[in-house]
Amino acid sequence: PGRTASTLFTAVGLTSFTRYPFVLIARNSVGNSSRSDYVALRTAPAVPDAPSEPWAGEPLNADAVTIQWHLPLRTNGASIDYSQVYVAASELGVAQLAGVAYGSNTSLYVSGLDAATAYLFKVRVANSVGFSDFSNTSTIVTRGTVAEVPHSVVQSAVDLHSMS
Repeated sequence: PGRTASTLFTAVGLTSFTRYPFVLIARNSVGNSSRSDYVALRTAPAVPDAPSEPWAGEPLNADAVTIQWHLPLRTNGASIDYSQVYVAASELGVAQLAGVAYGSNTSLYVSGLDAATAYLFKVRVANSVGFSDFSNTSTIVTRGTVAEVPHSVVQSAVDLHSMS
């Protein structure tokens, strides 16, 4: 409820893309008018809430990982257009765009990684209004590789007779 001496009223503290009912009453020195009919107004859409923290889906490989996340529950009036997945090789590294998942897709295959290496992943989503905040960052370690069998083995000659 608010009062104003002008014909302009600004409601504050409202939630994005939510319908609010309003009624008007005019007042002058003689008294109050009767109430107007209710008018329902919807606030404008806003950027979506942040998605969940990403996690590694299976299978986890030595040089690639499938990143998964949940879309935010509140898209704030506009559907999610796409998600961006960012990756950094360390806490000090600059996060680089690893790829984009469109619409309601919530996974992305990220390749070209190093084996047995910890990577930091974060996700943000976008709607027609703009980008969400980034998700919390998760650390995902790629699998190590099995040692390779040497391609050539050098055989040394041993004199079996000299061994006693």
